[in-house]
Formats: sequence, structure tokens, C-alpha cells
Amino acid sequence: MASGTIQLVLLLAAFLLPAAAQSLDDALGQAQTAQAAGNYAAAAAAYAQATSLDPSIPELWANRGLMEHLAGQPALAIASFEHALAAKPGLFTALLFTGVDHAALNQPRQAVPFLEHALRLQPSNADALIALGKSFLALGRLNQAADTLEKAVLAAPANSGAWFSLATTRLALIDRDGGRLAKDHGSTAWSKALYAEELLVQGRVGEAVDAFRQAAAAATPSERALFAAVLAALRASTTAQQPESASAPPSAADPATADAMDRALAVLQPSGSQPPQPCANSTPTAAGQSSPACSYLQGDAKAAAARSAAALATRPDDPEALFWSVKANERLSVETLSEFERLAPQSAATFDLMGDLYRRRMQPDRALDEYDRALAVDASDAPALLGSAAAYLSTGRSEQAITTARLALAAQPESPRLNLLMGEALAAQHHFAEAQPFVERCLTAATTAANQGAYAGLLPSAYALRGRIKADVGDLPGAIADLTRGLPSDTDGSLSFQLSRLYRRQGQPEQARQAEAHARDLLASRRAHAVTAVGSSQEAAP
Repeated sequence: MASGTIQLVLLLAAFLLPAAAQSLDDALGQAQTAQAAGNYAAAAAAYAQATSLDPSIPELWANRGLMEHLAGQPALAIASFEHALAAKPGLFTALLFTGVDHAALNQPRQAVPFLEHALRLQPSNADALIALGKSFLALGRLNQAADTLEKAVLAAPANSGAWFSLATTRLALIDRDGGRLAKDHGSTAWSKALYAEELLVQGRVGEAVDAFRQAAAAATPSERALFAAVLAALRASTTAQQPESASAPPSAADPATADAMDRALAVLQPSGSQPPQPCANSTPTAAGQSSPACSYLQGDAKAAAARSAAALATRPDDPEALFWSVKANERLSVETLSEFERLAPQSAATFDLMGDLYRRRMQPDRALDEYDRALAVDASDAPALLGSAAAYLSTGRSEQAITTARLALAAQPESPRLNLLMGEALAAQHHFAEAQPFVERCLTAATTAANQGAYAGLLPSAYALRGRIKADVGDLPGAIADLTRGLPSDTDGSLSFQLSRLYRRQGQPEQARQAEAHARDLLASRRAHAVTAVGSSQEAAP
């Protein structure tokens, strides 16, 4: 937290305090001595004595809250700040740190109004911007998180934690919009082109060329030209970037060969054809702005991201806007990660982000290499342990996933993500009885956090897993109820097929037919996601 802000409120309180009884002076003297020595718990206790002697001074309560905050007592700090705000609602420091401490307690919904109020008073305060951006990220309000964190890195360009949070937000936007495009618009040229590029990046050259052929068949001439321009830019970045640079994402750091890219470009632009030149003579739209596509191709990824976000605000299912959102945020995530790497070179967090990138690109072995590098820096690094366990589980190495998750749970026993992951790993080995307490712990923690604005996205997967456990022990009504609540996590129809079987065992043929029809619809429309949403290691972000 900004030391200037803390010192200011301490000096302000000392200036405002009138002459008082000697006992109050003694309490303040003890508080100031303890604070100067860095003994924040003792300073908080002294300020507590002072507020009991004279509870009418809001700055005194604010000082007490600051000391409790610095002593690692966020709940107590919030209570003290609330006393200060009750007497003086516009007290900036109390607003700021109330929001910060709510965020520290995984209460982002409660944090947001305090931080927004603080920013109305000081719009460029870096501490408030960072805390608000992280709170928006925890709430899944990704576009607001990105906008806020962009302001934060301008206000505090040397703050590596702000860059880390911004990079994490950009990755989450890629997950969200890439997932929507693949799930809801898999038959469009936009989805096919993004999928083809992902295959190319993963080195699956033959599949990639075939996928580009399918994208070209579904595309208009102008769309084919856009896809070719994007691919040409990727080829150029592949040649320019160093393969081992941590700031290069997998799309540039581990490309398919130039020959393979040329084959793909030939599919999009056959020899002898005269494709249109996208954005060669672009003119502003009626609103005075160029399109996301032209902004991207002209090198302005921020404008492309902003314009695709504006389009999605009014047309949330527009496949073209989803495509350009993914492409723009891919480029921005590279830039953001590069700056974070510069500020925190060879840090565990840098390797964590690279591991998360590789996991999203379905390259788990490369992800594990990065997590190993993070653990070499810090053997207890929580994001690396979580990411490693998830990577092991995704490749069927459930025993390694269990071992790694146990290490992580020793430090974070109530983590909803880790408990769910452990439950999934045990269930993969058919140890359903052992998995159940972890699933219940996940549901308890995630439900509580969801009420406060965090971890709501974990609940469907947790209910689906508990439904499988109940089905294993023969609790068919309970299994049906939980699997139904878990259906939002059903991306391939497997849960719906399981529901169909359970309905038939329950003697409910009509419900069984409906569940099976839904499963077949999901299976028919399913494509490999352009970006796989595997969740990011946000629990211990700097």
C-alpha cells in the first residue's frame, strides 16, 4: 500500500486531535512509538485504547484501522474503518482500505463500492485502481477489470503486481470469448479459422491445413483475406521472436514451421487469385471509429479490444466480435507479460503465467516445465502447485495430480479450486468415498465465496462431481439433482448422457429422452475449443 497515504492520515489525525486527557495522550504516544518500530499489532492495540477513551474522532478510528490492516487483521480493520466512515463518509483512507481489506478476504462484491467511491475522490490512486481491478476480475467483470488495470499500470508502471493482474485478465478474456465462439458458433468461418490457427500452433500441421480449408470454404472472400492477414502476421512474429523468450506466448514461441504456415496461407489465398486487401483503404465508421479487424491489422490491439468489447456489449453472440476479441487480447497478453517479465525477471510468477499459457494451449508438458521452474524459485508457490496438479490431471496422470494437490492443500486447505481438483483426481481413480469430503469442502467454500462474488464458476463442476459420487453409491435422486445443477459445466454431453441413464433407472423415460437429445446436440456442435478454459492460478497473485 502507498506509504504516503498511510503517513498522511497519521499526520492528519495527530493535527486534528485536540488537547485531551493525559491518558489519551499516553495512548497516542504508545501508538506512534509502536508504529515507528513496525510493531503494528501493538500500535493497533494502543489506538484501540485511544478510541475507547474518545470514540468521536473519525481519523482516530482510521488510524486504528490502518494499524490493524498492517498487522494482517483485515476483519478488525474493516470494523474500525466503518466507525470512521459512519462519522465521516468521505474519508478517503477509510474508503480505500475498507475496499482493499474486503478484497483480501475474498469479498470482491463488498469491496467494489468502497473502491469506486475512493476513486471518485482520487481518480488516479494506484492502490484503489489495482484493488478494484482485482475485484472486478474476481467477479468475472472482465472488461471492467481490463479497463481499470490499464489505468492502474499507467498510474503505477513499476508495480509488477498490477501487470500480473492485467495479464491474468487478458488471459481470462481469451478463455471467455474463445470458449463462447467455439461452443456457440463452431460452424462459422470465424470459429473454424481460430481453431485452425490453434492446431497450427500446436504443431498439428496436417489437421491445421485441413481446418483452414474448412474455414476458407465457409468464409466470404473478404473474410478469407482477413484470416490470411492474421496468419501472415503470426508468421512474421514467429520469425522475429526468440523461441525461449518467456514473454512470447505459445503462438509465437512454439510455432509450426514456416513451410506449414505457407501451406495454410496457400489454402486461404490460392496461387493466382487476387484477394481483397483488408483495411488497405480503411475509413472510419459512422461512429468515427475503424473496425476491430482494421485496428488489429494496423497494430492497435488496444483499440481492437475496446471496439470488439463495445460490439459484444450490444451483440454478445457476434462471432466476428468474439474472434477479434480473442486475437486482440492474445496480442495484449504478450505485451503485458513482457512488461511483467521485465519488472520481475526469473520470478515464480513469470513462470506461473507461462505455465498457464501453455495449459490454455493444451501443451501440458511444456506447462509442467514452467511450473517446475517456478517451484525451483519457491518450492511452496501456490499457483505452480495448482497448475501442475491440473496439468497432470488433464493428461490422465491422476496419481501425480493427487500428490501435488496434497502439497498445495497443506498450505491452502480451504481453497475451493484445490479441493475440487483433488476430488476430481480421486474420482478419476474411482476413489469416490475419498473424493467426497474434498467435494463437500469445495462446495461449502465456493458457495460462501460466491455469495460474496467469487468462485461462482466452480459450483457447476463441483455439483457434477458430487452427482457422480452419489450415483456410485446408488443415491439416484440425489445424483440426478446434483447432475442437473452441474449441467452448465457439460461441454461435451457426457453429463447429459449420464443423466439419461439415471432417469431410465428411475423409470422416467421422457426425461431420459430429453437428456439424451440434449447430449446429442452438445456432441454434434462440439469442437475443440480455440482456447481451452482451464482456469488460472489467481489465488496467490502478487
